[in-house]
Amino acid sequence: MAVAATGASAQGTTTAYPVKPIRVLVGFAPGGGSDILGRMIAQKLNESWGYPVITDNRPGAGGTIAVDIATRSSPDGYTLLLISGSQITNASLFTKIKADVLKSLAPISQLTSQPYILLANSALPANSIRELIALAKSKPGGLTCGSSGTGS
Repeated sequence: MAVAATGASAQGTTTAYPVKPIRVLVGFAPGGGSDILGRMIAQKLNESWGYPVITDNRPGAGGTIAVDIATRSSPDGYTLLLISGSQITNASLFTKIKADVLKSLAPISQLTSQPYILLANSALPANSIRELIALAKSKPGGLTCGSSGTGS
């Protein structure tokens, strides 16, 4: 996951930051991994800066609701966004996404790293991705898969 914020800086001036509360948008429901990470980051930032850092969960649409809110917020650095790699995937899967993550947000830090694993029943006659793709093409509609959702 990465934290990104709508970019902002006062050009040519030196301004203290922060001078007001900061909001960390999390595009997933409370209680999940992203929420827990967002709250941990908010707590540490609060301790470091001495200003309230509030976690604001905005679940739905694979995180794109929070992305949309972040890109429409004032580009002053007081709205941060915790996103997952699915936001990059969503940009290529969905045609009606309002915000362009790559153009509208500036990355701040990578917070975690998560491997992706593809598993299959050992009886499946495929021992590589290439073989699995060939098998799926040879049997249209014949294979099924499970996932946490489109773009997840």
